[in-house]
Amino acid sequence: MIKNENIKFRISADLKALLKEKASRVGISESEYIRKSILNSQIVNQITKQIDPQIRYSFFQASNNLNQIAKALNVIVKRDQIDRNFQTEILENLFKNEQLLNRIYTILKGESK
Repeated sequence: MIKNENIKFRISADLKALLKEKASRVGISESEYIRKSILNSQIVNQITKQIDPQIRYSFFQASNNLNQIAKALNVIVKRDQIDRNFQTEILENLFKNEQLLNRIYTILKGESK
């Protein structure tokens, strides 16, 4: 690879020391370490912090509601006020909704594959 371009950027003294240490540890120059990092790393999407607060609140509220429904259902079953088959059906539906919420959360975080 022909290296005919220069790049200049600013970093903190701490990051510079860390770069120097890591490059030294593997026996290459700092420039080479940066080049190898660019070629060998994956960019992680950090949408989590950017998710609209109302969406986050609604998501966690829905998750909390599912947990409260499941808890109430278990109390009713212990009192023999509901048929076990009906309880199983409701719990299965709650589980499906929980899985859906987890999938939505994963997508919102940007970790979807």
